[in-house]
Amino acid sequence: MKNLKYYYSKSKFHGLCILALFIMLFAALPAVSVRAAGGTHNITIDLKKKSSKKTILLTKGYKIKISGDTGKKILSGKNLKYSSSNKNIAKVTNKGVITGRKIGKCKITIASKDKKNKCVITLKVVNKVAAKSVELDMANVTLKKGESKRITAKVFPETTTNQKVSFNSSDAAVVTVSDSGVITAMGAGQTIVTAIADGKSAKCTVTVNEDAKDDSGNDDNKGKDDNQGNDDNQGNADIKVASITLNYTSNQIPVGGAFTLTPTVAPANATNKNVTFKSSNTAIATVTAAGVVSGVAAGNATITCTAADGSGASRTCSVTVINAVMAGTSGNVSYALYRTSNTTYRLEITGNGAMTDYSWSYGDYNTPWHEYKAYITELVIGNGVTYIGAHAFDNHTALAALVLPTSVTGIGEGAFAVTYDRNPELAMVTLNEGLISIGKGAFRNQKAISGTLTIPSTVTTIADSAFSMNEHGKISSLVFTNGSRLTSIGDYAFFYNDNLTCTIAFPDSLESIGNSAFRNCCIYNSGTGITSVSFGVNSQLETIGAYAFDSIYKLSTITLPVSVSSIGAGAFAQDHPTAHELTQINYRGTADQYWTLCNTNAISATDNDNIRVSASGNTRNSADTAYITYSYQ
Repeated sequence: MKNLKYYYSKSKFHGLCILALFIMLFAALPAVSVRAAGGTHNITIDLKKKSSKKTILLTKGYKIKISGDTGKKILSGKNLKYSSSNKNIAKVTNKGVITGRKIGKCKITIASKDKKNKCVITLKVVNKVAAKSVELDMANVTLKKGESKRITAKVFPETTTNQKVSFNSSDAAVVTVSDSGVITAMGAGQTIVTAIADGKSAKCTVTVNEDAKDDSGNDDNKGKDDNQGNDDNQGNADIKVASITLNYTSNQIPVGGAFTLTPTVAPANATNKNVTFKSSNTAIATVTAAGVVSGVAAGNATITCTAADGSGASRTCSVTVINAVMAGTSGNVSYALYRTSNTTYRLEITGNGAMTDYSWSYGDYNTPWHEYKAYITELVIGNGVTYIGAHAFDNHTALAALVLPTSVTGIGEGAFAVTYDRNPELAMVTLNEGLISIGKGAFRNQKAISGTLTIPSTVTTIADSAFSMNEHGKISSLVFTNGSRLTSIGDYAFFYNDNLTCTIAFPDSLESIGNSAFRNCCIYNSGTGITSVSFGVNSQLETIGAYAFDSIYKLSTITLPVSVSSIGAGAFAQDHPTAHELTQINYRGTADQYWTLCNTNAISATDNDNIRVSASGNTRNSADTAYITYSYQ
């Protein structure tokens, strides 16, 4: 049994406690803007109903803001009272900001302060909220050549994890469309503009009419007879196309596969920007008027894109069609498996949207390519793929490198995991900016990953066991990119990464570190291990789980932010009685606050009893710091 003793000047301590209380209250205030899927969302609940049958889905680590509709007016913030049935799953502030903290369900109660209106909703915190639909503000648009109009897309539900919308035009000669949805009429005709988000889409039909005008704004033909010697194009000589570029100069596709050629003509003010496409061998590859190239049979073909204005400008694309071992769809995207040698294969995932979630159970796999998992040495994930399905590449031990495109926002549970008895070759992992969530066990036991692991600034959640190892890992450094939005590190997230030899600077946005998250990140008597951990003065850290930093013998000093409200049992336990170097824990709060935090035996009784805690804001013998010394009986 241990006794925690501390010494301080009461008169000075009481005054400083009041100051610390104001600091804590200020730090606890939520930000005005809240992070939600794709932006800030204010969800309004009907307070006239005592309960809502609808379940709100929220991505773990994300935030939404709740308002209430009484039928007479919309109430929000201080005009309502909020509560959560399980704060471990979701917490709610007094301004109605809800944060998803842990996978599970809970009840959120919203009530007006006069208690006349009250509603209970069900909130389900999940790893990923999939889009169900995309809606456009216009289904039909008519433009005159040269005009522009913006269409706006909304993704539902509003809490969809990936709210990124992309636009494309089925005929760039009729209209082009920007990333923000601005449609520009290029030439007469009709085409479809499609908005795509998380594999769902919505379409808008666009019609462009020619509207020739003279310099005065009058129709050239109004009141005139063409036979009277008036030339409609007088003073407006045609501008010919000088050159064409294509988005592909060469490409390889499987039989049955397809891709789209998108031409860009120059100059931009060419009178006629229309083009035609032609295949040199339609028995190998065909091409439509819109530039869609389809593989018919194995072989080579050349697709030629030619300006329609007679200028002779053209550009070619070399197409190789090969027989894929297999090809098909996975959710909203396509896959194709190619043989690269007698014993190796390349798997390509292409398209726009999310992959299917797969299952794994004691060696049983249901991915279409599972029989080749030990021989797939190359994995190519195309830009446009937004989600890597659960267990999609589980036990794919021959992969040597992984580079994710910027379109990927989520990695599913066990997507790249391997079982403890395998020897994976995946040494390099490059995670993309734009990635939001790393699922449970996503890279579990990938013990060949080496060097620095960089967590992109956009990642909000690193789930349980995401990078946990069953034995010695090779990651030597862990870096969080500047501007990090990370809010939670799950249980066992980096367990047994004992080759880490670095200082870990946690981002200010981090709110919770799970149980055993960095446990055993040190090899006893080897010289490796985390040397220090740091938290900024603006840290939002609230929870440090049980055994979070257990048995990290090279860790000598820890400085804890005042925002911490819970420290689990054995959080800083050092099981070896003489090998550890931990001698000092600095706490930015007061001794009384630390006393409350350490009712959980944060340091085990087997540790060296010279570990002491410095709690700021107290005095001892007129010094600036009071010391809390652990002693054991």
